[in-house]
Amino acid sequence: MYRLVELLYKYKRFFLFALLELFCFILIVRNNSYQSASYYTSANAVTGTVMSFTNAIAGYFSLSKENDVLAEENALLRVQLEALKFSRVEGELAKLPSPDTNFQFTPAKVINNSINREDNYLTLNRGTKHGLEVGMGVISTNGVVGRIVSVSENYASVMSVLHTKLRVSASVKGTHILGSAHWDSQNPEHTNFEFVPRHETVAVGDTVVTSGYNSVYPEGVKMGIVVTSNLPSHAAFHEIRLQFTNDFNALDYVYVVNNKRKVERQRIEEANNEQ
Repeated sequence: MYRLVELLYKYKRFFLFALLELFCFILIVRNNSYQSASYYTSANAVTGTVMSFTNAIAGYFSLSKENDVLAEENALLRVQLEALKFSRVEGELAKLPSPDTNFQFTPAKVINNSINREDNYLTLNRGTKHGLEVGMGVISTNGVVGRIVSVSENYASVMSVLHTKLRVSASVKGTHILGSAHWDSQNPEHTNFEFVPRHETVAVGDTVVTSGYNSVYPEGVKMGIVVTSNLPSHAAFHEIRLQFTNDFNALDYVYVVNNKRKVERQRIEEANNEQ
């Protein structure tokens, strides 16, 4: 306190001058319309700039929460979309059912990801306490991502489709042409579409989606776009190359797929195989 008093006393003339200047400025602004308008216009501009800056900073730090909310909303919309697929009655759309279809979608954030290895994996920030289990499929808004291979209470490890041991049953969109999407470890932007019989016709630009022939992914999830389609002489199958619809280097939020009737379906299919 003593130093503060000493400082004020030492610079008393400067502080007195500043106080008088401020007093004169207030008198000018209050008693002159032009100066008053100029002052408030400038003050509003400065205030607006400061507020915009502070709002931008606050908005940046709230992006994570907003992304979580959007991911939850997208998951709900996916459930409703699956419900809508089965709500057609004699050509008319029935009332949209409650979100209770075969598939449930749990949003998760990708916290680790590799794309340059021969066999690649992702790590998600969701685990058993969020309902995740080994074997569940993982998709994004742009297509198939992979399949869960291990899970702890709070985390899950996903075998990416950029893995030489993962195959995804797929079909050409709008047709019954079936095949298998399988990565050959060459390019993280492309994959092979294998076992398409030679009598089928697949053209460049066709979209390949999940077939729904397994219990992991819903039918119609994007896999890739045909970029090359060749048929060597005397070959039994086409040589087809797809460009992934997913950019695996930019994955942020994904959706874990839970087929609630998976066990029932596997049980009946296994019983058929034993006969």
